[in-house]
Amino acid sequence: KIRISKSWKERQAPELIYASPLAVVGGQETAINLIGRNLRFTGT
Repeated sequence: KIRISKSWKERQAPELIYASPLAVVGGQETAINLIGRNLRFTGT
């Protein structure tokens, strides 16, 4: 989980901050993927 977060942090710092807590709560890498995708769509 930390490795994925690190990668995301380098790619998108603001998204990581939002996905970080959610990922911790869910405890699943899929959660980060879903959150990141949602933010990406909303941001675009």
